[in-house]
Amino acid sequence: MVRVCCVGLFLSLALHTSAQAQATPGRLGVGLQVGRPSGVAVKLYRGAREVAGARGALNGLLSYDVERGSFVYAALVTERPISASPLRVVFGPGLILGLKPSNRSSRFTPGIYADVGVDFDRGRYEVFLHAMPQMVVDPRLTAALRGGIGLRYFF
Repeated sequence: MVRVCCVGLFLSLALHTSAQAQATPGRLGVGLQVGRPSGVAVKLYRGAREVAGARGALNGLLSYDVERGSFVYAALVTERPISASPLRVVFGPGLILGLKPSNRSSRFTPGIYADVGVDFDRGRYEVFLHAMPQMVVDPRLTAALRGGIGLRYFF
């Protein structure tokens, strides 16, 4: 599992740096993601340039679970349109910052992940399905495949 996460993160970084781009800078979307993790999903489009139809954004997720604790996921993603389809491929590297409950206190839990998935826009709404292979220090290095489906509304 650690190898899969490492390969996913490497490919995500390599592809991300080759196509920094975007349309409609400053556009903000807020919604919900259901899955593991579940929480409030946020997307902010950044930059003002577009390369080969790709655009860049900051994907974020605020998650809380009674057993796992509170986590913030933040990824710099690139979106590329799929030809002859209303779907876009999304990929990019991300950081995880978490606070995990531990015997009357909380323990800081850092990690990295790759955000990989597909998005579909319809007006001000976006439906997304993302996989998130991740590695977290908890207290040892652990790997897991997470992800979810969600809906965002753009302002």
